[in-house]
Amino acid sequence: MSLEDFHNLHKGRRAFVVGNGPSLKKLDMSMLRDEITFGANRVFLGFKDWGFPFTYWSTVDETLIKQSGKEFSQEYLSKDLIQSHS
Repeated sequence: MSLEDFHNLHKGRRAFVVGNGPSLKKLDMSMLRDEITFGANRVFLGFKDWGFPFTYWSTVDETLIKQSGKEFSQEYLSKDLIQSHS
């Protein structure tokens, strides 16, 4: 996919940018199940508990990628992304 493929892809829909941290365990994340969601870094650790992955997830922290490579390769994450940073 190119960046152009995302132009107006979700036009008219609301989106949520979700941070990281232990406070996420206290929230009812099911309310975001059918929403457009963005997360970064270790927010993926909640995907299994919440029962869904975010629409978009990323990390650009090379150290985090190296330290958490095995965790990144869980069922909800892209194998292509992991392999390109191994």
